[in-house]
Amino acid sequence: LDAEEARLLSSPGGRLDPSLAGGESQNVSTSGNFSITVIERALSIYNISLERWTHPSCASIRQHPETAEAFVCHLSDHWFALRKVAGRWYNLNSLFPAPSFVGDIYLGSALTQLSAEGWSIFVVMGDVARASVAFLNAPLSSACPEGRRWTHEEA
Repeated sequence: LDAEEARLLSSPGGRLDPSLAGGESQNVSTSGNFSITVIERALSIYNISLERWTHPSCASIRQHPETAEAFVCHLSDHWFALRKVAGRWYNLNSLFPAPSFVGDIYLGSALTQLSAEGWSIFVVMGDVARASVAFLNAPLSSACPEGRRWTHEEA
């Protein structure tokens, strides 16, 4: 992605844009924090997109967040998801020891609080259930043979 980034951002004469001097990536920080562009591109493979919680097109979801399928939240160098699984909402924050249940009523309050604390909130748009099945059925990358996907029963 960095090579593609450099190619896309280079000038017509083939010289790298001066803002990229030093070879620093615009996609990922040295601490491993990915940009929203990287997250969006990764999700687009599964026909999933993100829309800012504050965007006018999300007004009905702000009124009834339980009608969404998932949210992605970002602050500083941390991302996490709030996701509906089998009709129940879970906070999938990796800073917690395990996924935590979030009730429909609390979901709206939690999102409002996150927003007030400065978190960027994105509504996940698209068929999340279908994308999950496609992801689970995809072969593991040979570049990461130690990778493991958890079954619903194991999670």
